[in-house]
Amino acid sequence: MIKTSKKRHILALLLTVAVMLTLIQPMAVTVSATGTDVEDLIAELEYHGFTAVYDDVDTVTVTGNVSAEDTALWDYYLNLYIPDGITVDWQASVTGESSNNYWLELYGDGTFLMSGGLIEMTVGENNDSRLIFINNYVTFVIDGGTVRNECSHGYAIEFLDDSEYTYISGTVEGDINFDDGDDGSDPFEGIFLTAGEH
Repeated sequence: MIKTSKKRHILALLLTVAVMLTLIQPMAVTVSATGTDVEDLIAELEYHGFTAVYDDVDTVTVTGNVSAEDTALWDYYLNLYIPDGITVDWQASVTGESSNNYWLELYGDGTFLMSGGLIEMTVGENNDSRLIFINNYVTFVIDGGTVRNECSHGYAIEFLDDSEYTYISGTVEGDINFDDGDDGSDPFEGIFLTAGEH
């Protein structure tokens, strides 16, 4: 008799605990596994003269008005590793003559969103410069602003075969190159050009 009573008591206690746990609202916990990556991303943008602000959730907003000749872009390209789950919201303007082989290299698993601003290269030392070079699995979106490359032998945007989905509804002036690599894959798979100038 005592054993049965103890079992009932324990079962009642467990049932009470279970009910209480279901009534407690789950607390939202944000764990940033990419804290160092985001800090590195911001440091790289600031080193090249841009202002970068992280919203502590998933977006780094880039602003500023930069002349390439007056910044590190003249000698060093902007090497952006965009971690998975992070969006770089580009609203900045950068203009200048060509010098490096390219200005922006994007890689990682995150998203580069150009929602405004200007990325413009005029002919300078190097007439076959690329403005934006995209590889890895970056999702690339132009939803505003302008990308312009006046170099006759260069590209406004160049994608490698492992670039992720691409949406262009802003303005791109200059050639776009889709490199299909050596695996025989379709270089246009996952590329979506929408209304806008290309």
